[in-house]
Amino acid sequence: MTKRPILYMAACLLASLFLAAPAGAASVPAVGDSLPDIILDVPQDTADMGYLGLPQGDTTFRLKAIKARAMIVVIFNIYCRTCQEEAPNLKVLYERIAADPASAGKVKIVGIGMGNSAYEVDNFRKRYHIPFPLFPDRKFTVHKQVGEVRTPYLFGVKTGGDRSLRIIYSREGGFPSADEFLRRIVRLSGLE
Repeated sequence: MTKRPILYMAACLLASLFLAAPAGAASVPAVGDSLPDIILDVPQDTADMGYLGLPQGDTTFRLKAIKARAMIVVIFNIYCRTCQEEAPNLKVLYERIAADPASAGKVKIVGIGMGNSAYEVDNFRKRYHIPFPLFPDRKFTVHKQVGEVRTPYLFGVKTGGDRSLRIIYSREGGFPSADEFLRRIVRLSGLE
């Protein structure tokens, strides 16, 4: 075989890889940025509707419609081992928020399962006893909006008077202590 066909095949391979790469992927929103305008399906569970403070009757809602002064948005995947390991910590965090006068009713948590169906997200919720709303992102729509982050990924956001969501925390991975993480979110959001 001569060098010319090998070079041609290598050039074709490189061109196909280049063309297959995602074009225009959003960058990961950083602290100080606004969280993208995320639209989710309204939860079927009435307890989730009450927790989020959403009105009845709609089929979708914008994340900024959640009645909270601050939010923790968890991007996860049910097959992610770290997400599975962090699930109990998120449950503890939810319990700490509910018990803390500075954050109870003011800080809400939502989880978005990137690439996961409603069935998969529901199984994750049941298996790990997750008490806060989880939403599927089967088509990776939200995942693309937030820069195709690795999982788990945590965004802490502060709700502005205009209902904008300003990012106050943006990091891949979990957190070592629910109490410490909650104190950080309360401080960064100005709730203390």
